[in-house]
Amino acid sequence: MGKLREEKGFAIIAAMAVSALLLAVAGAAMLMSQIGYMALSSEKKFQLANWAAEYAVNQGILNSTTCSSVATNCPSMTAGGTCTYFGVSGGSFCFVYGTGQYGSARIVKTAVVPKGTAQYGALTLRNGGVLQLGGSSAIVNCDTSCGTPGVVYGGSITQQINGGLHNTTSCPNNPSGIYGTPNATQNGSGTGCASTSCSSTVLSDRVPVMFQSTDWSDLRNDLSGTYNGITVDVTNLSATGLPSAPSPACTCTGSVTLTSTSSSCTGVASFSACGGSVKFTGSLTIQGIPGTITNIVSNYTGGITVSGVSSANGATFADKNIYTTASTGNITINDSDVTLNNTSLVAGGGITLQNTGTVSGSTLTSSSGSITIQSTSGISDSVLVSTGATSDITLQGGTLTNSTVVTKDTFTIQSSAGSITDTNIFSNTTIIQKGAGDLGGGILYSQGGTTIQGTGGGTQQVGTTANPTLLLTGGDLTIQNTNGTTNFNGLVFANGRIIGQSNGNYGINGAVVSNSTASSSVFQSSGNASINFDIDVLTALYNDHTGLMQQPTCGGGGAKTSYVSNSKVTVY
Repeated sequence: MGKLREEKGFAIIAAMAVSALLLAVAGAAMLMSQIGYMALSSEKKFQLANWAAEYAVNQGILNSTTCSSVATNCPSMTAGGTCTYFGVSGGSFCFVYGTGQYGSARIVKTAVVPKGTAQYGALTLRNGGVLQLGGSSAIVNCDTSCGTPGVVYGGSITQQINGGLHNTTSCPNNPSGIYGTPNATQNGSGTGCASTSCSSTVLSDRVPVMFQSTDWSDLRNDLSGTYNGITVDVTNLSATGLPSAPSPACTCTGSVTLTSTSSSCTGVASFSACGGSVKFTGSLTIQGIPGTITNIVSNYTGGITVSGVSSANGATFADKNIYTTASTGNITINDSDVTLNNTSLVAGGGITLQNTGTVSGSTLTSSSGSITIQSTSGISDSVLVSTGATSDITLQGGTLTNSTVVTKDTFTIQSSAGSITDTNIFSNTTIIQKGAGDLGGGILYSQGGTTIQGTGGGTQQVGTTANPTLLLTGGDLTIQNTNGTTNFNGLVFANGRIIGQSNGNYGINGAVVSNSTASSSVFQSSGNASINFDIDVLTALYNDHTGLMQQPTCGGGGAKTSYVSNSKVTVY
């Protein structure tokens, strides 16, 4: 009996020992797990803070031209980290101090870089020119946190500046003259020009400075692509993917007035047997399109007229296509009740919308004639293409939204035209007449020259701060302004000269670049004209065209390589 008690006691002691051992093992495992978790957490914090610090110091290097001592927050970071950077100027070098933070982890990275020189300013002239600023005219950068010169030039420059030269970005209200840092006007080597005339070497090509392209030819290739469902070749101002006329099995002869209830014509007993396509060889007036016809094809030299249409007679042309194949075969719509929805107008001659309702999701193509929009309730999500060498496109009335325009000739926005919004325009030459409607967003490209006549009175807006416009011209940009006010927000880039002549008011916010090497630009103003460097406008434009433009930087500088770098790490 005593022996049994001894065995029971030993079993209890053994069980307690095993339990204690298990508790110790479990505690050690939990401790190891906690240490592992803390190590992994610290590693994660370190990596994210390190990336943030690298981003910070690189932002500082990009902006080392001005080497601002003001602590600046980096652009927003999706990973949740934050970073700041600032610079300390010393001679021709900039000491960059960048801090990355994620949670309790903090990393500091430093770099010493050469300051370099500004690649662009408010106005950049590759081959110099003449600046004559009278009245309250100004070329300025008034952003104290994002400095650039007012003017960056190559070649020879002559400047007669009524408001003087100011080597600062601290501007008064309504400044006049030239403001910028480190110099109001400076050449490509960073040397300031404080006299009436200065000379320097011609600047290198500005295309790779502003765009992710090697030169103007490469930029045109990069602009080429798909717009509103068609492929645009910007170099040749051509488009593919356009609709073409089918070959109908049914043919109507003689003069025809077509209505939505028409079921036959001379030569065709029943439209329902034609498979949706009908050819017309005589004069054709469309007052409606029957449901049995999708494609109307005419080889009549006098073209097609659409008029006399009422809502009861089928005024909405949805998923319908009208083709003329003769070189003089024009398509004319003169009926405000007509609405085009996913409709193609393809003319061997020209197209005229004299008085039309809304046009949506449609394609208008002319071969040898012009496209004239006299009056519409608005064109949206559509394509306007003139394929002939002398076939221009003119917007006389109505609005244009989310659309694409391509012409080998001239695109003219007349004074009676409405607004153009988020529309990409590719033409040989562009003319914006006085009093035309506002333009917002999109690309305005001209193979040759562009002329902005300014307003005859009132205010005209081209681009906004949130929705800027990219204006590109292969030739000269001519700005004429005598009355009223024209405000432009975006980037103006001319592969030719900038010819600005004004005694009125206009303001360009963003940047202006002349890339011409053959001739010098002329900028004359006796009124209240201004060119203002605006990093916010350029950044918004970059965000709209990230695959096309270079990211804008303060100082107008490009990427630089650090001479000395170092890091300090703190992780909790």
